[in-house]
Amino acid sequence: MPATYLALTVIAVGNALPDAMLTISQAGSGKAVLGLTGGYSGQLFGLLIGFGLAMLKKSLSQKEEIPFPLFKDAKENMLDIVVIATTFIALMVTFFYTIFSGFEFDRKLGYIFAGIYGVFFISATVLACK
Repeated sequence: MPATYLALTVIAVGNALPDAMLTISQAGSGKAVLGLTGGYSGQLFGLLIGFGLAMLKKSLSQKEEIPFPLFKDAKENMLDIVVIATTFIALMVTFFYTIFSGFEFDRKLGYIFAGIYGVFFISATVLACK
């Protein structure tokens, strides 16, 4: 199995499960906005600070440029591209759904997110098994 797929399944669930339980608890007690905000801000913090500081440290200790050939070999990196595309889609769905629903959350948003994750998980599994 590719390392990216393992990170998307085993590591992601282990890392995000406590946050998901907290978000579910907050949504169940009528604080859906707090849960949604925490879900996005926690991941954003991890991405920007965790990845950003790691890349800063690596770039300061290494004199040459750090290669990032994500789109040069799209066939080889298709799983990574699917992750980025799914993240973007989920963010845009959240943005537009909240605007068009008058900033009201309902069950439909949960079904939409579950559907997006289902399609993503099936797509990632198919790509990883090729």
